[in-house]
Amino acid sequence: MSIKKVVLVGLVLSLAPAVMAQSSFGLKGVGGKLAYVKPQDIDGIIGFGAFVDLGTIAPNIALEAAVDYWSKSESQSQEGFTAEASVSDFALAVLAKYLIGAEDAQLRPFVGGGLGIHFVKGSVSVTGFGSASDTQTKVGLDVGGGVQYAVSEKVALIGELMYRIVSDVNQLVIGGKVAVKLGQ
Repeated sequence: MSIKKVVLVGLVLSLAPAVMAQSSFGLKGVGGKLAYVKPQDIDGIIGFGAFVDLGTIAPNIALEAAVDYWSKSESQSQEGFTAEASVSDFALAVLAKYLIGAEDAQLRPFVGGGLGIHFVKGSVSVTGFGSASDTQTKVGLDVGGGVQYAVSEKVALIGELMYRIVSDVNQLVIGGKVAVKLGQ
């Protein structure tokens, strides 16, 4: 092992206890989400989701796991034929948020990002010609920010703007959340 690797490992090991001492990782809260979702090349729709607050992994860095869903369908009829098409996205994501301001502040802006797994399904059917569908699993990158407002000790309202980079289905998400803290 080279000297650089030994120094790097030593530095990481010496800093780890300090970071872990300031973390508060674990199930801290749950919540729900309602959002306006504007997928690439598709009209905007309403999506919904749920999330869990996993606490902090370092000072001012919170971790959240989320599940989100949206679906869009359209149909057209012309000269005795009807064509129907739909697309949906079921996403599982982990997000890290850098919270700005004091921990006990009522209003806290944040910026963040994360990774998600998206199960994107598309289908089309035409009367008299049959139907076809396809489901693809894609990895997505989320970037964005927002603000959380502590309504009480146990409840917070969260507004956020996120951009999800997902191959062929990039999405702008403007969401509102309600978070409920668990335990103390």
